Amino acid sequence: MKWFKEKRLDDGVLRHPADSDEWKEFDTQHPEFALEPRNVRLGLATDGFNPFGNMNNSYRIDIDVYMRPLVDELNELWKNGALTYDASTGETFCMHAALMWMIHDWPAFGDISGWRTKGHYSCYTCNDEPYFESLRSKTAYSNHRCYLPDDHLKRKKNRAYNGKHEKRKRSLVIPIEKIEEQLGSVTGVTYGKHPSNRKRPRQNPNWTKVSILYELLYWKKKKLRHNIDVMHAEKNFSENVVGTMLGIDGKNKDTDKARMDLEDMNIRKELWLTKSPDGSYVKPRGSFSLTPKEREGFFEFLKSVKYPDGYAANILRSVNAKNGIETVHNRDARNEDYGVRRQGLTIFTETARPIGQIRKHVEMSQELRDITHWFLLYNSPEIEKEHKNLLQIPSGQDITQIQQKEFPKWFKEYINRLRVDEALEATEELWSLANGPNLLVKEYSGCIINGVRFHTKELDNRRKSQNSGVLTEGDYKGEMHEFYGHLCNIWEFEYMCQNKVVLFQCEWYKHGNTGRSRTVRADTYCTSIDVTSRWYQSDHFILPSQAKLVFYLNDTKWGQPWQVVQQVQHRGVFDVPEVGDGEPQDQPEFNDAFQQENIN
Repeated sequence: MKWFKEKRLDDGVLRHPADSDEWKEFDTQHPEFALEPRNVRLGLATDGFNPFGNMNNSYRIDIDVYMRPLVDELNELWKNGALTYDASTGETFCMHAALMWMIHDWPAFGDISGWRTKGHYSCYTCNDEPYFESLRSKTAYSNHRCYLPDDHLKRKKNRAYNGKHEKRKRSLVIPIEKIEEQLGSVTGVTYGKHPSNRKRPRQNPNWTKVSILYELLYWKKKKLRHNIDVMHAEKNFSENVVGTMLGIDGKNKDTDKARMDLEDMNIRKELWLTKSPDGSYVKPRGSFSLTPKEREGFFEFLKSVKYPDGYAANILRSVNAKNGIETVHNRDARNEDYGVRRQGLTIFTETARPIGQIRKHVEMSQELRDITHWFLLYNSPEIEKEHKNLLQIPSGQDITQIQQKEFPKWFKEYINRLRVDEALEATEELWSLANGPNLLVKEYSGCIINGVRFHTKELDNRRKSQNSGVLTEGDYKGEMHEFYGHLCNIWEFEYMCQNKVVLFQCEWYKHGNTGRSRTVRADTYCTSIDVTSRWYQSDHFILPSQAKLVFYLNDTKWGQPWQVVQQVQHRGVFDVPEVGDGEPQDQPEFNDAFQQENIN
C-alpha cells in the first residue's frame, strides 16, 4: 500500500496513477489525507448490470438508487475512517478512503454522470459548444482536430478529413466552475423509476440529472471524474476497422449512405456512388478495402499465427467465424512461479519454476558443464566484480577469456581453504557455488518466471501456441544490444546444500550486420529478422530472469526466411522501475572471499 510513496520512481513518466496530475492535485487539495500513504484510493468500474444473470432479460434500474449504500459508506470512510491493523508494522491506524474516479464504457458514462450520450450534444468534452454535422443517418463530430496543438501537422491535412484546414482551437479541460453552474440549474429530478416509465427530460445543455456521486464531499472539486474503458474503445474500433477492411456485414462502415455523405460534403469524389445506365448504383472500391485475393492472403496469414500461451485463443479455429476472434484470460495459478525472491546469493534465489520434466538424470559433458559453471560465476554480482579488477591482463588479450580459464579454479581452491579454516566468510552458498554443479542435470520443456510462461522450441512445434521466442539484452561492441532467438533447452542444475539453478539454452539470430548481407530490417513499426542466421553459438545460456517473451510472425512483405518479431505485453505483468533500481543490493561484507591473488 505504501509502494507509490516509498519506491515509485517520479521521473515525469506516467506509469502509475500516482504519476497523474489528478492524483497530485487531489493531494494538494487534501494534504491530511495524502499524509498517510496507507489511506485507500478507489476506482469504481461499472459495466452492464444484470441482476438475473440472463442477458436476454432486460432490466432497468436507476444506478443512483443502487449506489446509495456505497455513497453513504464512502462518506463515512472519508470523514471518520476505519480502525485498521497493519500486519507489516504490527500497528493499528485509522484508515480513510476516497473514490478517485469511475471507469466505464460510453453508455455507462451517461448513466453514472447524468450527461446524455445521444444527440447533437452527446460529446461531453464539446459541452455546450459542439461541432456536429447532421448526416443522412447519424450525427458526426468533425472537430476532433481542434483539440490538437496549434502547430500539429494533422491540422493542415484537409484531404484526409473533411476537406478543410482546422483553425479552430479548443481545450480538453472543462472548468470546474462551468460544470457546477450547469448542474446548479438542473431541477425537478427524482431518483428511481418514473411512475409513467418515461425517460428524464434533457436539461441545459445536455444533463438529465445530478449524479449521486456529487454527495461525496470531495467530488465537486475533481477535474477528472470519469474514464472511458480502453478495452471497450479498442474492441469497438478494431471491429469496425477489420469489418470495413473485409466488408463484413454489420461491421462494415463503408455503407451506401456513407458514400452519399461524402458527396453531400463534396469530398473524396473518387468514392462517390456512380449511376449506371440501367438506373442502379455502383460503389467504387476504396483503397481501404481488400480484394478477394488480398482477403485470402490475410486469412492465410492469420492461420499461420501462433500466439504465446494465455495471450489469445487458437486463432486458427476462428479465422472463418462471423463473430471475430475469441480471446481468453490468464487463469489464477496458471502462470505462477516460486514467488518472492528469498535471501541469499543472487544466482540461487531465482524464482523460476520449471515445468514439464522430460528427463531426470541427463549426463552433461564436462565441456558444457565448464561453460555453464563459468556463466553462473560470471553472473554472480557478489563475486565477479572484485575478480575482474585484480587480474594482470597481458596486452591485447580479452579479460573475459582469461577470467573463464583462471577464475573457476582459483575460486574453488580459495573457498575450500577458507572452509577448512572454518572462516565465516565461506558460507554454505559460496562453498556450494565454488565447487560447481552436479554432472547429472534435469531437462524440462517449460518454465514460469515472473508470471510469464516459456516453452522450448521443440514443444512449440507440437502446439498451436508460441512460447519459445526470447529477447535478452547484452553487451555488443561496448553497447547494450537486443538479442532475439528461440529457447532450445531448459536445464536445472543441482549444487551441494540443496541449491538449484535453472538455465535457458538458446539459439540467437544474427542482426548486428548491415548492408546487402544484413539479417535484420527495422522501421518505425516493425523489426523483421532472417531466422536462418545464427549468432553467438558458443554463448547460448541466459538466466530465466534475463529473458523476455517474444513471438514471430511471417513477414508478408519480404517473405521467407524473414519473420516479424513482436514483444509480448502480458496481462497483469508490469515492468515498473522503482527507486534504487540499478543500484546493487546491500550484501554481507565477505570481501576476503571475493579476492584473488594476482595471476601473472
